Amino acid sequence: MIKKRPSQSFSLIVPFITILGIASLSSCKTVTQEQIGTKASSDTKANELLGEWIQYRNGQFQIKTISDVKEVNEFYNEFGNLRGRRTMDIAIESSKNTSPDNKRALIGPQANWDYLAGGKKPEGLKWTSLNFDPKKNNWKTGKAGFGYADDDDETVLDDMINKYTSVYIRKEFEITKSTDLSRLALAINYDDGFVLYLNGRYVFSINVANEEGKLVVGNHEANGVEYFILAPFADALIEGKNVIAIEGHNAKLDSSDFTLDPQLIVGGGYTNFVKSNVNAKNYDLEGTLTEENQIDGKQEGGYMITDGILRQSQAPKDGTVSAPSGAFYKADEPGQQLLIAARNGNTKKITSLLKSGVSVDFTTPGSYTALAYAAARGHLKAASLLLKNGADINKQARWDKSPLLLVAGTKNLKAAQFLLDKGADLNAVQFWKATCLHEAVFWNQPETLKYFISKGLSPNTVAGNGASPLHWTIWRINKEKEESIKQSAVLINILLDSGVDKSLKAQNGKTAADLAKDKGLEKIAALIKP
Repeated sequence: MIKKRPSQSFSLIVPFITILGIASLSSCKTVTQEQIGTKASSDTKANELLGEWIQYRNGQFQIKTISDVKEVNEFYNEFGNLRGRRTMDIAIESSKNTSPDNKRALIGPQANWDYLAGGKKPEGLKWTSLNFDPKKNNWKTGKAGFGYADDDDETVLDDMINKYTSVYIRKEFEITKSTDLSRLALAINYDDGFVLYLNGRYVFSINVANEEGKLVVGNHEANGVEYFILAPFADALIEGKNVIAIEGHNAKLDSSDFTLDPQLIVGGGYTNFVKSNVNAKNYDLEGTLTEENQIDGKQEGGYMITDGILRQSQAPKDGTVSAPSGAFYKADEPGQQLLIAARNGNTKKITSLLKSGVSVDFTTPGSYTALAYAAARGHLKAASLLLKNGADINKQARWDKSPLLLVAGTKNLKAAQFLLDKGADLNAVQFWKATCLHEAVFWNQPETLKYFISKGLSPNTVAGNGASPLHWTIWRINKEKEESIKQSAVLINILLDSGVDKSLKAQNGKTAADLAKDKGLEKIAALIKP
């Protein structure tokens, strides 16, 4: 039931304890399955979930297999190596009136929002309420999404990197008497975290926490729209004018990108789940089981399917949510099958799919090309087959990586030579203008580093921010792990032997030795001092 607006002015709820130091957790309700959706006798929506789904994230990918009673998640690294498996029991139930077509937007895509950026921060929480005039407070107006470096931002914040990490946005919207708030959801694409308010009330934070008075933001790559059910917080809304306010936070000043792109919707296809009895296995790069754990407890949430894309929303608990994954696509779609077949070196399947009309250069958001996967896994017969069928040997995909740039992070020197023999561009650069040498040191591949130097790549090539491979080697060191220091020492010696210029400075004015000193790596700093 929607509350009608009182005749007196809206009274801001004053918080007194919070995970962010800004709002009361007690003002947020715990989400239960009953609140998210009512049980339905029909399990049509649940049946739509069954089968294999695939998601690409940060170049890595995950395959989710859902049956009536089990869910299996397999996690693969950038090159197609299995790194983890999670098996769990799952109970699925559908909510009433959950047709994906039965959905409307209270705030649609590319809507105009008021925003505050540039390193400025609003005072208190008045900006989250209706009793706030953004124009009088010198806020700007811009279209969602907000961000930089993703090529999909409507309001580009190109001054954000290295200068500030937080952006504040707000938008007023109308709720009518007929609005079904039991099916209200926030649809948002974000990187790295955000804090949500409705009519001045703190609702929850995603991937943001307060640790000892300091705001801590986890890493979360924008990977398509994610859904958060707001029905449990509908009592914060009233009939008539309302306001939604969001703090967007980046994990660090020098983050490669930022995204904040929200919508507010009512309806859509939503299915509840309860997951339990989780068995977790982790594997090393050689495929050896390194760890196995049984995890107690339950996880409540839901799956939403729109336009054939599966998205997960976890139920907020105690005002916070660990970052859920983004968009999953049906793994049995022909294009997805081509990528899977290439990773597995299945030439028969590749031939069949190409004959059926699948584009040899097919990619999906977050993926590399089939040729890149085949080469990175060392499947040269599959790679040769793809090239014979017209694959673009220099096609850039995720992070603007070509097949050769992806292979540069592996030990597959035969694959690197194969690609170069077929015309791959040795001087290709990825999104950050980094070369094959940067990729080799980032992924700790000393033999690959030596190989590309022998092919003529200069150890003094620099990325877009002026960082050399030596800078990248120092940057990747985990000073708390002796093994990381030892591995990096091997890379450093290769670069020194190849004549790397130790005096090179990145755009921040620092040499690699300066960076090492900043990290407390005094011995290494002395070794590479100009």
